[in-house]
Amino acid sequence: MQLYAKGISSLDIVYVIEKLYVKKLSPQQVLEITKEVEEERIAWEKRRLKKRCTVIFIDALFFKVRRDKASSDAVYLVA
Repeated sequence: MQLYAKGISSLDIVYVIEKLYVKKLSPQQVLEITKEVEEERIAWEKRRLKKRCTVIFIDALFFKVRRDKASSDAVYLVA
């Protein structure tokens, strides 16, 4: 999708996919996949949001700890 958005041709995308994934697609298949993904993206952008959303932020700090051996332990922070 990013290749298509950057203006790379369908033929070039076919070449990249073939080299990276050893998968042969036709330019028509690339266009169909791109169209379907774009339709889903647009629908996702236009969806109605709930008035209230619950969000949990989780992060971790890693500290060096020496017990029997030195290791890194995580301390998780939840907000």
